[in-house]
Amino acid sequence: MRGNHAWLAASLVTGLVLTAPEVSRKTAQAEPAARQAKQLLAVSGVRGGLVVHVGCGDGHLTAALHVNDRYLVQGLDVDPKAVAGARQHIRSLGLYGPVSAVRFDGRRLPYVDELVNLLVVERPGELSRDEMLRVLAPGGVLCVRREGRWQRTVKPWPEDIDQWTHYLHDASNNAVARDRRLGPPRRLKWTCGPLWTRSHEFTSSLVAMVSGGGRIFYVFDEGLTSLTNAPLPDRWVLIARDAFNGVLLWKRPLPSWGPKQWGRSALRSIPPTVPRRLVVEGDRVFMTLAYDAPVSILDAATGEVLSTLPESEGTEELRCVTGVLLLCKPNRELIAIDAGTNQRLWEVKGKIQRVATAATPKRVFYQDGSVLVCRGLRDGREQWRTSIGRAASLVVVHGDRLIVLGGKTLQAFDADSGQKLWSVAARPARPELFV
Repeated sequence: MRGNHAWLAASLVTGLVLTAPEVSRKTAQAEPAARQAKQLLAVSGVRGGLVVHVGCGDGHLTAALHVNDRYLVQGLDVDPKAVAGARQHIRSLGLYGPVSAVRFDGRRLPYVDELVNLLVVERPGELSRDEMLRVLAPGGVLCVRREGRWQRTVKPWPEDIDQWTHYLHDASNNAVARDRRLGPPRRLKWTCGPLWTRSHEFTSSLVAMVSGGGRIFYVFDEGLTSLTNAPLPDRWVLIARDAFNGVLLWKRPLPSWGPKQWGRSALRSIPPTVPRRLVVEGDRVFMTLAYDAPVSILDAATGEVLSTLPESEGTEELRCVTGVLLLCKPNRELIAIDAGTNQRLWEVKGKIQRVATAATPKRVFYQDGSVLVCRGLRDGREQWRTSIGRAASLVVVHGDRLIVLGGKTLQAFDADSGQKLWSVAARPARPELFV
């Protein structure tokens, strides 16, 4: 990871250093710390996560950077007296914990690689640029005060870290990531509770998880663990955390959610459509906030509901690709929505099969009864259809191929024409297919 510092620093210096309108040092000193903090956060664009303030001094700006509970803030200083004064100020505000201050040597930041979302540096001193960039998470922001101005630098997203925006990686249903950093664990970066689920015999506490834009989102049952046959009431929530440091960004309760609504209670009782209800694209999260609720669009940074899609009740699965949101209502209809305007692009009615819808930036594939259908993603025009026999348990798109698993057969089709390419016998098992 350290080998990447040179090219990363070079790319930032040549193309990604941005200087925003700033306040002069004299003006900044005259303004309240709260105003400085709000301006600094606005300039940085960071909306939550771990904030580090190097050269924290008396701690006034450090404390002010904790504008809400989405921020975890730590001040650093080489002067022990300054650290003591900052701690005293933070304690006087009742903020110590979410805000803290520690001493460091001025050369080495006390953090693992790619942990910090916003690094605010008052006086670099002996702190090198490579060291600052080392601790920044991808997409993180460095703000260095130079000659009375804040110089803003954004760390780019590396090509070897992938996103996992759907239950099966993306809208193609091919659960194979293009992440080249995956491998055997080398160290623990962060952890959060609870450390175990509520039960082994019944529904798992974790039923869905996706990631995108440096954040992870998951549906979890925070209800108490029961020692009796009758479990204690469940308490389902949608949780968002920063993916690089685990800072809790927000959580939303999910009423009318769980086995009572699903009508199941045995081991592995989660309906296959449940984890397919949670999707993230860019700075928005799409989900039904109750089992029978319409589809809501949430701000990924804050959890605020931006809008609720009309006539989306009954949606059991979601797919999203290149700004087009697909709503799957099994045995009823498939609807395409422009995710930017919430306008309905097209809809088709039929015997839409569960878990058999996949999409690419240009096409959507789904099973209508015993027929596999291909349509244009944005215009909804039918491009081809072909019979595949029994219902598919999984449809996967890989390049120009469409792989269909159903019953005891694995079939491949040309994605452009629908022509059947080959068919082989497959063992009946859980619908898992990796290409």
